[in-house]
Amino acid sequence: MVAILLSIHKKYSDLILLGQKTIEVRRTAIKKNPSIALIYSTNSKRIVGAIKIIQIIRCDRDSFFKSYSEQTCLTKHDYETYLENCEMVTGIVFGNLIKQLDLKLSDLCIKNAPQSFMYVDKCSIILDSLNDSDEDIECAERIKTQNF
Repeated sequence: MVAILLSIHKKYSDLILLGQKTIEVRRTAIKKNPSIALIYSTNSKRIVGAIKIIQIIRCDRDSFFKSYSEQTCLTKHDYETYLENCEMVTGIVFGNLIKQLDLKLSDLCIKNAPQSFMYVDKCSIILDSLNDSDEDIECAERIKTQNF
């Protein structure tokens, strides 16, 4: 299973955990197919959640904003400022929150937070941290077997 660790400002990580921000924008293409996003809140310096990734979208900047601006929770100004001199945009479409977390980077043997994102292969720690409820076990099993 491939997971991705995303560095996100607290304002946006809170909106992701609440299910209000369902698409995260990146300037850089994501080349692997991650099935889980680990949300690293830059303010708290903690991994605050694990969330299912439904899809990765890659398209031009103007088309992306017209189609997905509401789901990104970004103002036009913030969007344009972030993507200055960038023609193509990557959108990470989130599904259901798997689990709220409170982990240090060192819990995943990571020394430094990524500038934007990094691939993580030590996701078993996250799955092991799920509660033993039937719903969580079922969710974890689906995540282990799905290919995106």
